[in-house]
Amino acid sequence: MTIIRKTVTEQKENSKLMEEFSHAFVASNLNAINELLHEDGVFFGNITKAKALGYFQQLFFGDEGIANCQHVYFNKGISLDLFCGAEVLEFRCQKKLQFRKNGLPYFAAFGEMQDIFSDECVFRFAFEYTDGQISAIRIPKKYIEKADRFVLEN
Repeated sequence: MTIIRKTVTEQKENSKLMEEFSHAFVASNLNAINELLHEDGVFFGNITKAKALGYFQQLFFGDEGIANCQHVYFNKGISLDLFCGAEVLEFRCQKKLQFRKNGLPYFAAFGEMQDIFSDECVFRFAFEYTDGQISAIRIPKKYIEKADRFVLEN
């Protein structure tokens, strides 16, 4: 398995883009997402930027849209499938906030199964970047929270 390696400058730029995307997603801000997506990008397999924005519009504001979720947060991970090493954002959207027995809110770790009892929705997106914008978003099939084990084995 070959891991994609980026320069330090590219890593910083990509991390900034990923952070901006995560904040725009949590805020259900289509205008901010529009600014981040590359005009010639290919999203979710083979759709254009305009169709991807329509997908996010439906995801945010449709009948079961996440804009009304009480609690939305994200975790970061790494893709292990098509583009190994690509960054993955996992968004966890809950209709009602869950609490632990000690009164603190419960935050699931990256990669945990969706909690159907709390009416939770989980979305995972892997990203590719071009010219300081997001040029591709896809749904990863295989992912992991950290690649420490792989770095040690390389």
